[in-house]
Amino acid sequence: MALDGIRMPDGCYADGTWELKMHVTDLHKDVSLRVTGEIHIGGVMLKLVEELGGVVGVKALPAYSTAHSSDDTLLLPLKLKHPIT
Repeated sequence: MALDGIRMPDGCYADGTWELKMHVTDLHKDVSLRVTGEIHIGGVMLKLVEELGGVVGVKALPAYSTAHSSDDTLLLPLKLKHPIT
């Protein structure tokens, strides 16, 4: 699109996106993603994990139990764009 990357005075881009800046405390890393108002929190989380790359440990509760166990971890292998350094 011809408008990609053109920044407007209000901080948004001409294509309707803006930069969402986050700090991932566990990795001590700042991340900036370009998002639109139509993206939901799950989409933001997916973009964040894709940007960070690698295998990310996510705490998961078993479907059959209401008790929390810190041993329950779900590992999500992803195709690496950039390895975590």
